[in-house]
Amino acid sequence: MKTSRNAKKTHILIPIFALLVIVTSALACKPTPTPGPTPPPVTLVKPLGATELPEFLVIQTDPPGATVEVGIQGVNGIATSGTGRIVGVTPIKVGVLPSDVSVTNDVASIMVQVTMNGYIPHMNIEGLGTYAGIYWTKPGWTITIQNTLSRP
Repeated sequence: MKTSRNAKKTHILIPIFALLVIVTSALACKPTPTPGPTPPPVTLVKPLGATELPEFLVIQTDPPGATVEVGIQGVNGIATSGTGRIVGVTPIKVGVLPSDVSVTNDVASIMVQVTMNGYIPHMNIEGLGTYAGIYWTKPGWTITIQNTLSRP
């Protein structure tokens, strides 16, 4: 009995196709992984002697739209505009960075200035306490600064 070449190829492909069906079925039916134990909540602990930082500053002005500079530093004991970072316009919520802290005579503070054309600039100094050489951001602590701008 003669068989054609096409028939031989078909007989070879049938076992290969069956093997592919079995492998894909096995992969598709893998069990759902069971979740592991829930890790305990992370407890943040303040390092001994650390100066606490707020997590956020909320700065608001009346009228709104004033430019906000956070992290002004003292130069020879004088708060100097331009030494901080411009973060936007009011109203604004800003994350506090360790570089925003100014230390004068071992006292840590955050200085914020709001300026608006046609209005007197306002400088706010938020005291943080004695500087201990290390900072710790206290989760959830937000300082709100509200200024009413006045014309000269």
